[in-house]
Amino acid sequence: MTKIRLEIDGRPGSFFEAEVKGSELHIAVGPRGRNISAKARPFPSEVAARAELERLAGLHRAKGYVDAVEVAPTPKGPTPQELIAQARDRSEWLAARQEQASNQARWKLVVDDALLAACEAAQPDDPSPWHIYADRLAAGDDPRGELALGMLRGLAWEGAIAVPVFLGRLVISLEVRHGFLRAIRIGGRELDELAKFLASPFAASLRMLRIGLGEQGDWTRALQVIAASPAGRRLRELEFDASDDAVRDSVAFHETCRPTSGLSEAQEREFYEAVGYNIRSLLSSVSPVRFGRDAPWSELALERLVIDGPFRGDLGTLALPALRELVIRSDRFSRVDELAAAQCPNLETLEIWFGDQVWSGDHGALDLTPLFERGVLPSLRTLRVFDADEVTLAMVRDSELAKRVELVTTPPEGARAARYAHPHQVERVRLNLPRGGEPPEKQTTTHG
Repeated sequence: MTKIRLEIDGRPGSFFEAEVKGSELHIAVGPRGRNISAKARPFPSEVAARAELERLAGLHRAKGYVDAVEVAPTPKGPTPQELIAQARDRSEWLAARQEQASNQARWKLVVDDALLAACEAAQPDDPSPWHIYADRLAAGDDPRGELALGMLRGLAWEGAIAVPVFLGRLVISLEVRHGFLRAIRIGGRELDELAKFLASPFAASLRMLRIGLGEQGDWTRALQVIAASPAGRRLRELEFDASDDAVRDSVAFHETCRPTSGLSEAQEREFYEAVGYNIRSLLSSVSPVRFGRDAPWSELALERLVIDGPFRGDLGTLALPALRELVIRSDRFSRVDELAAAQCPNLETLEIWFGDQVWSGDHGALDLTPLFERGVLPSLRTLRVFDADEVTLAMVRDSELAKRVELVTTPPEGARAARYAHPHQVERVRLNLPRGGEPPEKQTTTHG
């Protein structure tokens, strides 16, 4: 060693410091916190000076001295003046973004599909490619660039205020990742606004769209608007949601009124039958949904599709080669032939809510034979059958398809309870349901 500093508490000479410089040994001894000048002792050679350093170090360690630990200086926080300046900068940044949003005629679109594709291919949690993409857009005066750069640099709160201003009044909720729009939920009646949004530069990074109930439950035009836009054709997830807020609010009301304990099994069943009846009464007031025979599914590159509502009309031909998950939640699903004709060779998960055929006026069980024929849904791994009558459930369990896939079923009351139990929490509720296709217990149900 060429330099040491040893310290001890409770001694006048509470520190000992020595350093070899050439053939000299420089030594300083004194109380800590004092600036003591080192004294030099000459030696015949550097080797002799090092030997003396080690001898003195050993003597001091024997007396209880220990090596000093250097503590990094405590960083000073910003002054009040600096905090005021930072707040002013953040406010000015937000004001500039809001001014940009109000001048759409001056927006400039920078198209760099190769760089955007590279960002999509990167790890979801890695912001680095998106930072490069934001720099590229900002250099071309694209408003998305400065907006994304601000959020990537810590202006998340200001960005959350600015983004809806850019997108307009059709937005209900949205998700921004690494400064760019990834998911959005909109109403279904403002299709002109939807077309305008999908044509805007902000929709270029959109990958998930959730759209509410359209005019008279007809999603045909909404699907045409989506399929006609480049942004719509880049979507990976699409959800059509006709769930009426009144239905969810009604269930939340019933759950609030439900006693937390002391219910017998019969009382518990009676409670959920009452909830189920109200749910169906409210759903019956929601317009039935349809897509039309010529629905342009083949124009999309979806990996996940959700149709949630009282499905009545044509589904069309589901020509979606990249689709991996299909969810159809309905109070009465009967489009078995169209589903069996779907061109979805990579579909892995299928979830169907069949509904009660007797309650809906369609007496008799569905013929599910086309869905179970060999070659239909060749890649299916998981089949979820919810809210179906016992005849339909039995037909599913006895099919060849059920023997080669993971089957998940639940009786109607359990399905409704799982679907609406927490209406105001995360929109994609994980269902804790029986697995393996266990038959439901025999229950007496009341049909409206």
